[in-house]
Amino acid sequence: MSELDYKINYTNMIDALQMGGTAGLESFRSARSTRGLGTKLDTEKYVDDEEDKPSLQKRILNKMDKVKKENKSMAEKMKEFGVEKDPVTGDLIRTDAPPVKPTKISKTSGVTVDSAYEISFKLMDDLKKDYNLTTEQAAAFAGNLWHETRGFQAFQEEGVKVGRGGLGFAQWTASRRVTFEDYLKKQGNLSADDYDGNYGYLKQELDTTKKKVLETLEGQVVRAGNEIVSVEEATRIISKNYLSPGTPRMDRRIAAAEDILKRYREDRSLK
Repeated sequence: MSELDYKINYTNMIDALQMGGTAGLESFRSARSTRGLGTKLDTEKYVDDEEDKPSLQKRILNKMDKVKKENKSMAEKMKEFGVEKDPVTGDLIRTDAPPVKPTKISKTSGVTVDSAYEISFKLMDDLKKDYNLTTEQAAAFAGNLWHETRGFQAFQEEGVKVGRGGLGFAQWTASRRVTFEDYLKKQGNLSADDYDGNYGYLKQELDTTKKKVLETLEGQVVRAGNEIVSVEEATRIISKNYLSPGTPRMDRRIAAAEDILKRYREDRSLK
């Protein structure tokens, strides 16, 4: 008997009860086609072929299984993107590792170094070659510019309340920023993080409007005599005479210069 036949017979049974009372019901039960109506309907028993709908219980289980698979699939996709659900709060949290700083092979030693140090080393070599600076003085220059750009990572000043802020290695501002931008355009529309564009403009200033810093550094060498030039003193000279920052934070500049000097010597010793 199909589920539909069951429902029809059940309706007939109710009619017999209403019309004939208990006698009508007993007569109805004795009929061959109504046997089994007193027991609970087992829907699984009456599914005769594949075209019949599955039972309610089976449909619920199938739906739950489908949702479970979809949730598992979604969780796997989220994990691929470095995101998982916190089991306690239910919030989505990142699980992937933080981005790694770009590295490259040092052209001099062949060892892997952070790209920011490679910029520092190149800057030191160029300053030593073009202006005969000592290694300590070159490191002081690199340390100052490291501080200005957060390790040669930020070339546009952030959090500026007035004006456009600083730009480039030295975070040139106001009229110096304008001439720096003009220089970049003349060199072929170079970007503000381009090494050649930044060093070229730095060199242009040292040859013209900022000669004083070179003269002061030369005086430092004279005063030192046969002694090693102080990287700390050189850092202060460059900060005051070339950059003139509103808030120097000299301790950070000196720490950066000393760190670069140490790494530079280690790198060059591996040539």
